[in-house]
Amino acid sequence: MPSEISSFVTDTLVKITGFKLTLTAANTDLYFDNLSVGTLQPANSLSFSYDTYNGQVDQAYIRAGAMAWVVYAYCVYMPIAQDFSSVSALQGMINFLLTLQSTATDLTHGLFYEGYGSYQNPGYQFIPGMVPTVSTEHQIDLWFAFQRAARVLPLAATTLTKTGQISSAQASSLVATAGAASAATASIDTNLLANLYIAPRARPRATSPRA
Repeated sequence: MPSEISSFVTDTLVKITGFKLTLTAANTDLYFDNLSVGTLQPANSLSFSYDTYNGQVDQAYIRAGAMAWVVYAYCVYMPIAQDFSSVSALQGMINFLLTLQSTATDLTHGLFYEGYGSYQNPGYQFIPGMVPTVSTEHQIDLWFAFQRAARVLPLAATTLTKTGQISSAQASSLVATAGAASAATASIDTNLLANLYIAPRARPRATSPRA
C-alpha cells in the first residue's frame, strides 16, 4: 500500500493510524495475520528466526538464549580466524543482552529476562515489550556467551589498536563491555544457584527389617 500511494503523490507516508475494512461478500471467513504494534526490534538485537532464502524476519520476537548462541559463535570464530572486523556488532549484541538483566526485588533479581516481544491473538499480533520472566536454559546460554566475550573483547581491543583500526576510546569501550560481561557471568552464577537451582533430594537411607 505505501508504494502505491507514493506513486500518486509526492508526500511521504509517515504512518497509518487506522483503517476500515468493508466486506462485500456474505458468509466470508476472514482473519488477519502478522499485524504488529510499535517497534519490532530494539537496536543491536536479533529476531528469533529469519527466512534463510531472503533474510526477512520470520519470528520477530527476541529471545536471550538464541542471541547468546550467536554471541558465543562470534566469540569462538574471532580468535581462531584472527578476524575481529565484526567486533562492533558483537559488542552491540552484548550491550543489548545486558539490558535484559532484572533489577526487580524478587527472585529474578540479577538474572536475565527471556527477551523482548510476544505474539497474541487475534491475528497473531506482535506486541513489543520486555518479557519479565526468566528461564534456566537462557541463563546457562548467557553464562557461556558472556564468559567467552569477557576474554575475546580485550583481545580484539588490543589487536585492532595495534593495527590502527580503532581508536583508544573504542578500545576502552570494548574493555568496559568485557568487564560488564564478566560481572554478568558472576551474577548469573550466584543468582541461578540461589533462586533457580533445586538440589536433588538426598536418597533415603535403606533399612532392613530386624531378624
